[in-house]
Amino acid sequence: MANCLHLLYLMLLVVDAHIRYLPGLPPVYQRHGDLTLGIVVPVHQYDADLICSSSIRELGSLQRVEAMVFAIDEINSNSSILPNHTLGFKLLDDCSKDTTALVRTLHFIQRTDNETYGSDNLAAYHVAGVIGSESSRNSVQMADMLSIFKVPMLSYISTSPVLSDKNVYPYFSRMVPSDVLQAKAMVDMLNHFRWTYISVVYAEGSYGTMGFQAVKKRVEESGSCLAVTREMRQSFTDKDYDHIIKELLDTRRAKVVIVFSPLSQARKLLKSAERNHATGNFTWIGSDAWGRNIQDYNGIEKAAVGALTFKFYSPAVERFDNHFKYLTASNASQNPWIKEFISAHFKCSFNDSATVSKCNNSMNFVPGYKPEITVSLVMDAVYAYARALHNIISTCGEAMTSPQDCVNGDIMVKTLRNISFDGAHGDVGFDEFGDGEATYELQNFQFVNNTYSLHSVGYWDSSKKTFTEFHPNEIRWNTADFKSPVSTCSDPCDTGYQAVVTQPHCCWYCQKCRDNERTVMREGLAKCEICPKAGNFTWPDAENKTQCELIPPTIVSVNDFTGVLIVAFAIFTFLITIVTTVLYVLNNKERLIKASSRELSYLILGGVFISSIIVTLFLVSPTDAICTVTDFGFHMSFTFSYGPLLVKTNRIYRIFTSGKKSKKRPPFIDSKYQIIFAIVTILIQIIIVTVSTIIHPPIAVTQMPSLAEPYVEITCKIPEVGFLCSLVYNLMLVLMCTFHAVKTRKLPDNFNESKFISFCVYTTIVLWIAFIPTYFTTTKTTYRAMFLSLAMLANSLVTIFFLFLPKLYALYRVSVEKQHVAAATSTLRTVTNDNRRLSNLPKPNGMQVVGTAKVSPVV
Repeated sequence: MANCLHLLYLMLLVVDAHIRYLPGLPPVYQRHGDLTLGIVVPVHQYDADLICSSSIRELGSLQRVEAMVFAIDEINSNSSILPNHTLGFKLLDDCSKDTTALVRTLHFIQRTDNETYGSDNLAAYHVAGVIGSESSRNSVQMADMLSIFKVPMLSYISTSPVLSDKNVYPYFSRMVPSDVLQAKAMVDMLNHFRWTYISVVYAEGSYGTMGFQAVKKRVEESGSCLAVTREMRQSFTDKDYDHIIKELLDTRRAKVVIVFSPLSQARKLLKSAERNHATGNFTWIGSDAWGRNIQDYNGIEKAAVGALTFKFYSPAVERFDNHFKYLTASNASQNPWIKEFISAHFKCSFNDSATVSKCNNSMNFVPGYKPEITVSLVMDAVYAYARALHNIISTCGEAMTSPQDCVNGDIMVKTLRNISFDGAHGDVGFDEFGDGEATYELQNFQFVNNTYSLHSVGYWDSSKKTFTEFHPNEIRWNTADFKSPVSTCSDPCDTGYQAVVTQPHCCWYCQKCRDNERTVMREGLAKCEICPKAGNFTWPDAENKTQCELIPPTIVSVNDFTGVLIVAFAIFTFLITIVTTVLYVLNNKERLIKASSRELSYLILGGVFISSIIVTLFLVSPTDAICTVTDFGFHMSFTFSYGPLLVKTNRIYRIFTSGKKSKKRPPFIDSKYQIIFAIVTILIQIIIVTVSTIIHPPIAVTQMPSLAEPYVEITCKIPEVGFLCSLVYNLMLVLMCTFHAVKTRKLPDNFNESKFISFCVYTTIVLWIAFIPTYFTTTKTTYRAMFLSLAMLANSLVTIFFLFLPKLYALYRVSVEKQHVAAATSTLRTVTNDNRRLSNLPKPNGMQVVGTAKVSPVV
């Protein structure tokens, strides 16, 4: 495009010929002055085939035209602005078409030795600057050409972001900010209502396309996404608009539609919505180019109800309204289009017609007058040029013979962008890009009390880049329940579920969280977050699944069935141990008690006592001290039981084996040696446990065995090495007892203690085989405490029943003669004689007879 324009420029310079007049161009509205402004505005509607349509635009176009003329008249009558100089204008119609707007710029770039060259040539106008155009699409075409020829251009409402590029459009300025800010204002509103899935319909050309790109960027930055995005061409027919509406209807979850287009195309889209019975299906969000005035909604009210449209805050100018309302074909005859507007507004004709009434020259616009809201912007654009010209001429040298000699493009642009004043629409000023500052007003098209109206619901300041006022409660929605519509790709997930994002990124499906996960909102989406973590033992609340609540630790308590069972067994064991001990003490001098190694028996009973006491500590909440005591007591209870028992079985075994070989008494079978041996076995365990405790003392810790289960326990953390060393030592004692029990299992006395020792150790082995894998494979401390307690109590009861109750039974129920209690020497003699005698017996059926000499344990 730039290359074509440069080529055109070279052609004009080289050929130096006049541009021929193009048939079909509308007339020029002009007034002469010492300084002239060029004005290009749309007066007629767009026509795809003709350079200009015969159809006039809405009445607002006439208001903007007359507002510029009104402002120029005010300036010329104001002695404080451009004194002794008059301001003229050349007002041209671009016919709402970009190519026509480009043709209009040719008036301002030709050589102007004479302003008329004949009817065959396009007139050339020397202007200080140009105001226009309204459409960004047209302004881009004009700015391309005017920038090459250094002609300043000021638009009162073109907002395309592309025009902010001063490398391409150095001489273009505007009264309003770029659509980049309008897009931010729109997205701020979308975010307020949590509309995350929206559609955008935009017009072709720089205004619609660049506006769409700005909206798209802001929407994506906010995390939302676009559903349907469609471009509307000026050549579209009703069928094309119907296709867009049907596509919008197919995307049923996108209830909010942004329409970034001029008024004419927005009206056609909403008319299509009415034709397709889509009224009430969408909430329309309008850009600043349409929906500014109540008259913009004529004929599309039903489809547009509830629409939210942005416009630049531009209050009505009362003095102009009082002027415009009384314009007639007579007093505004200089305006070449006044009769066309009167004919269209009143649906009459100045010519004789059989179909419509006849217009007259006294018709004015008082009946049903509605102000055009952009009038203040239009007037401020004229005043901006006038003040800039005033400043230039005021500093111009006296040598200049004409005020036009003081003005050139560079000076004009620089001066224009440095002015600031209080205008009709507010503060007027420009930034480094030549963009003005403004406040966006958010309007809601409402139907209240059988009347359609536009109601202001918010203001967005372009300098602060935020809403300074916003009243969402005053919005009247066009929904069945009159509430804000929901425009999301997916419904929010219920508590206990998370959103699994699909494509586009604001769509998802809901997936149930695991039992140990709560639902949290992260970047606007429901996500599952695990509650229990290292050192944080929590679980989702049962009601909402949104909070992590602390899990109370579980311990075995006397209030539990398990606790009651353990306590009952412990009491029973303790009581029976007390009874046994008392009976042993009372019968301490009896031969049967003395023959059963009573000192060792008391040590064994001590181990049973320790067991019955230690198990009760498992019902107490663990502390470091409790952990140390239970660890020590657990190991010592077994050692106290099986250390003395090993010494006892070893003594029996040595007596039995020695009697087979000789009559000599085995060494170290006296009671004092037995006690020493028993104490040594106990001391070894004490040393092991003490060293282990000193190196790695047991501590109470709170832990969660499984993150998938709401179970927390306070347990004793006992070093594995020390625990295993003590456990292995006890197992060695049990296995050695088992070995001796097997070897002495056939001693023949009626109340032979070896037989009951064998039963005791066999049962203990079975208990340990069942206990050890169960204990180490169980993850819960409560179960471990239960298994450990029951194993200890069972072992204690087995010890009582097999080692002590038979003695007590014999003591009270069997006569002394039948107890077969003998001294050590007689026992040895009996064993020796019986073995010899049995070895000489005949062997029936060739079988050898094994000696079965009777022997009783000895002291």
